Amino acid sequence: MSTYAIEAVHLNEQNGRIEQVMWAKVDPVKNRWDTDPIVAHVDEVINCLQHGDEVWTAFPVGHYTVLGPRIEVVQSDMPASLGAWIDTVDAESHPGRSLLDMPMF
Repeated sequence: MSTYAIEAVHLNEQNGRIEQVMWAKVDPVKNRWDTDPIVAHVDEVINCLQHGDEVWTAFPVGHYTVLGPRIEVVQSDMPASLGAWIDTVDAESHPGRSLLDMPMF
């Protein structure tokens, strides 16, 4: 199982959902990036989560980057064309630390 962190997001202009992320593999024990962040489609994040990997948010705090809330897959109750998307676990308990609070690109 791998651990990844998302540091920025890109929204789809039509539906406002996250379409792409800037993310990388991280070492949560040593608190460092294992690889340089790259842009990926949100489907890659969903695939990793569905295969048991952990994905977290990463926020700048001073001169550091710290892990924020964990990411989960959310299944839509809407028509299948909307499919699944990602959100922070227990987003209401983490004000200012949701995916929409992240830097955008």
